[in-house]
Amino acid sequence: MAIITQTTAPHRPQIRLYQEWLQASRGLSFDSYDALWQWSVTDLDAFWQSIWDYFDLQSPTPHSAVLADARMAVAGRPCRRYCQASAPYFAASDA
Repeated sequence: MAIITQTTAPHRPQIRLYQEWLQASRGLSFDSYDALWQWSVTDLDAFWQSIWDYFDLQSPTPHSAVLADARMAVAGRPCRRYCQASAPYFAASDA
């Protein structure tokens, strides 16, 4: 009787697959998760377009921008202006 063994590829986190896709399709390479995060909060349009493209999301109504108004962006500084009173973990210098 022959013993059949099946080897499976090691688990690869989705974030790693996404980073590899960014490199192959957009020429974007990030040295660390922090670098990827920084890009995602500073180039919102490119980041969110890449998410739509990576997951092949479809919409019956095309979008023209990620945010309707740039003032809506609090990227990298979540809730600084609106939540500071209820979020004591923000340092005074972050305001």
